[in-house]
Amino acid sequence: MLCHWIDKRWRPPAHFYHFRAGGHVAAARLHQDAAFLLTMDLRRFFDQVSRTKVHRALRAIRFSSADAYDLSCQATVMKDRALRPYSLPLGFVQSMHLASLALDRSALGRAIRGVIQSGVRVSVYVDDVILSADREDMLNAARECLEAGAQTASFAFHPDKCHGPADTVPAFNLRIGRRQLIVSNTRFAQFLDTVRRAPSSRAEAVIAYVATVNVAQARALAVARAAAGF
Repeated sequence: MLCHWIDKRWRPPAHFYHFRAGGHVAAARLHQDAAFLLTMDLRRFFDQVSRTKVHRALRAIRFSSADAYDLSCQATVMKDRALRPYSLPLGFVQSMHLASLALDRSALGRAIRGVIQSGVRVSVYVDDVILSADREDMLNAARECLEAGAQTASFAFHPDKCHGPADTVPAFNLRIGRRQLIVSNTRFAQFLDTVRRAPSSRAEAVIAYVATVNVAQARALAVARAAAGF
């Protein structure tokens, strides 16, 4: 019900790929032909979306203060007093809507829109942000802008999960760049093991997924499946 109420008042921006067909694969494919790419990861994203952020975001889409407070109380739980008293739990559809709304209506959300207006391509998939541009300096400037927006909004990026600017970057167990999109070596090896051992439904699902990323890799999995006697 809460998601329905939010959808009546707020439309996720086009760069939020977790609300779009194709999901993370589409978010990655946007950047495969770019000269330079950069990935950034919001640390413990749902934990960072506090009751206050939810209340503020709901007020921004014209919920009354009283209704926004009641809904933010219902939607958040206490997980870690040392981190934040109340924040969004994982595993609920409304948490995704509220986290995305809170991000979009924050200083970081405004920074993301500003970066896009500057000519940088941006895709957001839950807590993963991918940026690409024709020049490295554009991405360095974009990163500074997003980091400043995150600080203002009390969000934090994971310092060890920022990659680039470079001509290829990892994201979602994929490798993006140099005019291609491929499943990473580690994940592809896991998929090979699966198609050689798993029941048909599971193996077929793996091959179908890989086909959305890279057709040549999907064919290699199908050949491995056949060679295993299936």
